[in-house]
Amino acid sequence: MQLIFMQPSIEVLNIRIDEPVTTATDILLAGVCVYAFFRIRKLGPTLTVKRYFEYYFLALGLGAFFGGLLGHAFLYQLSPYWKLVSWILILLSVACMVHALLELAKPLVKPAFIRFLLLMNLFILAIALFATVWSLTFSAVKYYTIFGMFIVAGALSYYIFRRTGNRGVYMFMMARIAKSIQTQTSPSHPTLFSQLRVVASMH
Repeated sequence: MQLIFMQPSIEVLNIRIDEPVTTATDILLAGVCVYAFFRIRKLGPTLTVKRYFEYYFLALGLGAFFGGLLGHAFLYQLSPYWKLVSWILILLSVACMVHALLELAKPLVKPAFIRFLLLMNLFILAIALFATVWSLTFSAVKYYTIFGMFIVAGALSYYIFRRTGNRGVYMFMMARIAKSIQTQTSPSHPTLFSQLRVVASMH
């Protein structure tokens, strides 16, 4: 049995804010992502994998920020199409994380297999983007996130960990498992999933 948590609207300076808990959580997540983005920018030389991690946190942070404001707090004043801003950014953040792990795996995996996974990820991302815009539902975002963050990224994380013993990759893999469980119990709200990705990626 799934419990539904009802969030009463609040007013701040005579401005109505819907779903205040979700909005506050999304904005908090956006702040964590901005912090992670600037921390990564200060690390070492500019490498391709580092750039993908930067883009991941930037897209995820913007997605959380706009999701909180446009998709929850002030959606009553807007067209439902404004939800697409957050959903598209979430899709792009997942793609960046997959690309980052593919870069990490390059020394350990045959180049042809890396190219295959790269093209497959881009193809499925394109389908998810089209389906999201066409249907105006979260379903394609959810399924692409499961594919990208659990199936592809999770498998790559496990393989890299087995080959190198990298603890950071191991933490990332554990987050993939936790995210998969959460997806089955509460698929409509990605905030907790995103927090797990942030924590795992910063180790």
